[in-house]
Amino acid sequence: MAWRLAGSLVTLRNEINAAYPGRSKVSDGSIGDTAHSSRVSDHNPDDRGVVRAIDVTQDDPFDTPTPADDVAEAVAEFLRAKKDPRVKYVIWRGRMFSSYATKTRRAWEWGPYTGPNGHFHHVHISVIPDGAGDDGRAWGFTRPGSHSPPIGRRWIPFGPGHSDRSLAKLGGELVEVSEVQMILAALSDDWNDVTLFPGVIDGFYSTAANSPTKAAIIAFKKRMVQLQILTGQQPWQALDGGVGPNTIAALRFWNGQRK
Repeated sequence: MAWRLAGSLVTLRNEINAAYPGRSKVSDGSIGDTAHSSRVSDHNPDDRGVVRAIDVTQDDPFDTPTPADDVAEAVAEFLRAKKDPRVKYVIWRGRMFSSYATKTRRAWEWGPYTGPNGHFHHVHISVIPDGAGDDGRAWGFTRPGSHSPPIGRRWIPFGPGHSDRSLAKLGGELVEVSEVQMILAALSDDWNDVTLFPGVIDGFYSTAANSPTKAAIIAFKKRMVQLQILTGQQPWQALDGGVGPNTIAALRFWNGQRK
């Protein structure tokens, strides 16, 4: 069946891309996969062939003026504040708000989301059906600046002094952890290497011996060390003892080489 994305979401996605050029899109989505097609989902085309949902990847670029300037977070809070009637509901980081009230939540108010996918690595946006949700007029989304009020989430900025130990001491969550997990999962599939698969993409990093994310990072570093030896560069261990900038830079580079 031929399908197309709702006009309102085409416009919103264009505004997001304009506000964040070069943003990670590793977890972006529109039409659903086989798993979505087996259940009711706005990612599935409706009876007119219109898909009424998009996913926008969690991505906190290094050049942001504030640690709170995360793409998914900024989009979610913009939509909640704007109260545009085209919005049906938004899911992000284990929370949900909708344009309508429920028994446990007022309209446009965050509440717990207990579905099987907590949406920690992308924000899900659904628009209402029929003509209103297909309305392609501008949303007015712009990238938050340093003057913007802080967003009410506890982000920990990533810095060169962070290591496995300090990361765990800070609580195990950094703004780049979800991005690292997503890229590792994509590279694991691209390179047909199960050792790179980080497990559940949840934004949390653990130094425990059985941590799949830690094991995937170690496997990725081994690959990079092999490349460095071949090209005569300084061994990776001397440059990046933990999950530091070197790891993220290399992951972003290889993610950029993906077809």
